Amino acid sequence: MTNKAIDLFNKIKNPDEIIINLLFNVCAQLGTKEALNLVKNSLKRNSKKFFHSNFCLSTSLFDALIKCGDCSNAEILFSKMTKSVTHYGNLVCGFNKENNPLKILNLFKQMKLDSFEADLIIYPCIIKSSSEIGDDSIFNCYDLNEMDIQAIKLYREMPSELINEVTHICVLNACSHSGLVDEARSIFKNIQNKREKIYVTMIDFLSHASFFDEAQELTDEYERYHSPVLSMYFEKGLRSNVQSIFP
Repeated sequence: MTNKAIDLFNKIKNPDEIIINLLFNVCAQLGTKEALNLVKNSLKRNSKKFFHSNFCLSTSLFDALIKCGDCSNAEILFSKMTKSVTHYGNLVCGFNKENNPLKILNLFKQMKLDSFEADLIIYPCIIKSSSEIGDDSIFNCYDLNEMDIQAIKLYREMPSELINEVTHICVLNACSHSGLVDEARSIFKNIQNKREKIYVTMIDFLSHASFFDEAQELTDEYERYHSPVLSMYFEKGLRSNVQSIFP
């Protein structure tokens, strides 16, 4: 169906804004390099008909650029658009797909300046991004303590079906960044299916917070039902015990 729509578009000599809008929607569904080239060629041929003030058309173009993997041009268009939470969410998802956490945090900062509230689509990406950047100077620039608190609050409001292991790990890392030990304990306690990575994340947090006895208790708890995991001992900094556990 999408290919037929493109073939039909190519036969139209002077497409109006409605047709161009439909083309952008089709290209967004395809999300390929070929679709991106078609979007760009369409803009060149019909530049006089494209106006940034046309909200529907600019939104469709914005969506097509992101889904076709061109976040750079989408970001330029974004700076000229009348923005909404949906636009922010789409660009955040695009940067997340590119694995660009710094861009996401920059966008979150701009979002706050524009007085927009993050939603359930945006905050998981924010949590993930904050957990991936380890430079303290970067954290200070973005006031991540406040962001982590907001992210944890939203995490508690998320429907359970949207939460997975990665979400758990990211929110525990957010707690770690801001030193929210009690929050992390509460979250960890309520995770139903605690796998190795979740234990390792929590043990790492407790060790860095100097709760060594508690970290050891979690290690012992895990090993009651599982084989010892080397990474837990390195995360705790208990390297002196590694040889005795793993001869």
